[in-house]
Amino acid sequence: MNKKELLKNKLRKVKILKKAYLKKTNLYRKLNTGSEVFIIGCGTIATTTLILSFTVIGAPLVLVSVTFSSLATLSTALKKAAGITNKYEIHKQTYLSYADMQRTLDHALSNREISENTLDNIINNIDDRLDLIEGNCIPISEESENN
Repeated sequence: MNKKELLKNKLRKVKILKKAYLKKTNLYRKLNTGSEVFIIGCGTIATTTLILSFTVIGAPLVLVSVTFSSLATLSTALKKAAGITNKYEIHKQTYLSYADMQRTLDHALSNREISENTLDNIINNIDDRLDLIEGNCIPISEESENN
């Protein structure tokens, strides 16, 4: 296999991985945003009903306030335990790294007059970058890569 074909194979792999990490990034972004909205909403309702309990009907509103405050606290704990924000950031960084690598490979393959020495350097650079990315990412299953 010649070096240009090797780069084309690496480009195909990078495109598949980039697409898979983009899907996961979008999923974790939606989970992160949705959980934040829920937590903030529960906190707002809890605070509002607690304040209203001092002026109007006391006991039922205090119960509503305690319920929503508990939901907000539980949701915060679950979000932190699941590591949603951390997973979102790691998947996002991995996606961006693969996107940068794809640009590098596209540029190298578009250059028609590239020397063998330069191709060797690009291949070594790409291999080093792939090792670095794969060492710092959360692996995605093969099944989700092919979707």
